[in-house]
Amino acid sequence: MFFWQTSQEVEENAGRKTRRSLRDLRTDNAVGMFISQAVAWFIIIVGATVLHTAHITTINTAADAARVLEPLVKTFPHSGQIAQALFALGIVSLGMLAIPVMAGSTSYALAEARGKPEGLDLKPKQGQYFYGVIAASMILGLCLNFTGINPIQGLVFAAVFNGVIAVPLIWFLNRIASDRRVMGAARSGWLSRITLIVTFIGMAGSVVAMAISYLHG
Repeated sequence: MFFWQTSQEVEENAGRKTRRSLRDLRTDNAVGMFISQAVAWFIIIVGATVLHTAHITTINTAADAARVLEPLVKTFPHSGQIAQALFALGIVSLGMLAIPVMAGSTSYALAEARGKPEGLDLKPKQGQYFYGVIAASMILGLCLNFTGINPIQGLVFAAVFNGVIAVPLIWFLNRIASDRRVMGAARSGWLSRITLIVTFIGMAGSVVAMAISYLHG
């Protein structure tokens, strides 16, 4: 998301007035963060009310996850089928959201690193490398289904890795955004800087706590 959103916003706001584009960026981020955190909160609630109350702490397959949703719809006939359909709908929706972002992030990062043309507004002939990386990423992700890798453990690892790597990224973003030599008149204000510092401290503290918890079993 660090790579995807920044590159995408640059594309969308190219040629627009700075003040208006920054206002739109703030609105876009505020709405997006509210929705994403609301979804995360409901996931936590469902996990607590369905999984924790049933003393289920280990899920190894998608089928396990679908089965544990049965208590949520137990008042309906054929609750098992409804739970499977509900979980399948969630997985498909997640894939439609995550796959373009993940593949696009990889493509943006590699294209920028190699100095290749980038952007979803490019024609296929203009962005052969950019679109090629997107296609290769999706094919690679598809092939992982046949490697025997536990998808649930893969999701957990990806989430933990994202949380760890976000800490230094937040630090660098704060340094860049607050540097007048880099940002000029668009330099971040005191509220943004304080928010990023608090976020950095909270994330770093969580990583340290996780490491201590892991070392102590």
